[in-house]
Formats: sequence, C-alpha cells, structure tokens
Amino acid sequence: MKTLEIRAIALQEDGVWVAQCLEYDIGTQADTLRDLERDLQQMIETHILLGRERGRPPFENIGKAPDRFWKMWDKAEFRLEKAVPAPPKPESGDLPVIRPHIRIAERLAA
Repeated sequence: MKTLEIRAIALQEDGVWVAQCLEYDIGTQADTLRDLERDLQQMIETHILLGRERGRPPFENIGKAPDRFWKMWDKAEFRLEKAVPAPPKPESGDLPVIRPHIRIAERLAA
C-alpha cells in the first residue's frame, strides 16, 4: 500500500482550529484539534476519491499553499506527526496510508 505524506499547518483563530495543507492549497476547520485531524484526513481522502471518480490524479490543478503558510511551517515548533491509516471503505478501493505531518502555529503570519 502506498503512503501519501502531506504537510499541514494548524492554528487556532477565534476559538476555531484551522488547517492549511502546504503541498496543495486546501484546508479545513473544526472546533477541536482532534476534530481537525479527522476532518483533514477526510478532506484528503475525498480529493483522492474525486480524482479516481473522474479518472484524474488527485489534487490535479491545485497549486501549493501561499508562501506565508510555508514560513509558518518553518517557524512552528510543536508537531503532531503520526501515520493515520485510511479506514477501509467499500467505495474507496485501496486508499493509501495518509501520513499528515501537522505543525501548530502560534498565529497567522502576515
């Protein structure tokens, strides 16, 4: 089974957790950090499945995140890095193991 490694920066704004992927300009938000991790996993799975459904590579035509998020990644010290195996779903086929590397930013960089 393949492994898909994606970096994401997470931060809390106005009581809501926000995650921004770096390799692809996609993101999600949730009320808790645990929910954010789950929602990030589901969002990545959805992009993979949509690509398969359309007969195209996942994340096709989605560029990388703006530079400010890459700078936040470089400055962030707290990391949540673990492998999250994709749960088996009949409609999903053989999803890769999705390995999100998440770092927590202190605040949104300008």
